[in-house]
Amino acid sequence: MTGAQHYDAVNTVLKTRRLVYAINEKMERSVVAEVPYTDSDLKLCQGNPDMNHKLDPLSRLRYMHSLHTTENYIILPETSYVAKPCSKFGNPTDPYFFQKFEYVPEIKGRFQVQFICI
Repeated sequence: MTGAQHYDAVNTVLKTRRLVYAINEKMERSVVAEVPYTDSDLKLCQGNPDMNHKLDPLSRLRYMHSLHTTENYIILPETSYVAKPCSKFGNPTDPYFFQKFEYVPEIKGRFQVQFICI
């Protein structure tokens, strides 16, 4: 599983989606589920790494500790720890996790339930 992020041509829009992969017996992977996020308008960052709160909360990739599966579904529990896209580089004295994520209690945790497309 990965959070795929890429920028537009002028680095002003961050497009984010969460991909879940299955790996077959030949060790080839294929996407079995995808969770899209809304785009982040990075112009709101204004070059300031502390402007993450200005971004649309639904555009911020959420931290996941684990995932759960059934025969037909993948359950993705997402927390209130969210990515900090305005902060390309965090404070090097902070632990890595806190350089990339922050707790935002206003952004409630959620469960994404995705049908497995195999």
